[in-house]
Amino acid sequence: MQIVDVAAAAAQQALDVLRFGLPLERMGLDSGCLGIQLALKRREFQRAYPESRTLLRVAEGDPRQAQVLVDLVESGLALGRTADAQ
Repeated sequence: MQIVDVAAAAAQQALDVLRFGLPLERMGLDSGCLGIQLALKRREFQRAYPESRTLLRVAEGDPRQAQVLVDLVESGLALGRTADAQ
């Protein structure tokens, strides 16, 4: 396992603990975007896809909405959801 993979796994675990302890953080853009990026980095598309769909609603009107949309398409294509990604 590469050092980057270990660091990403540790970051994901720390984020999961934070979000479990603070339920409002689950819908927060800061922790949500970080969680999606970590899931994509670890190629956990089944985790990134639903999180991106949820966060897209929260990100309405925020400059990060475009990145969330890109993440949604990327994870959707990786999962073979081409109709959804289009």
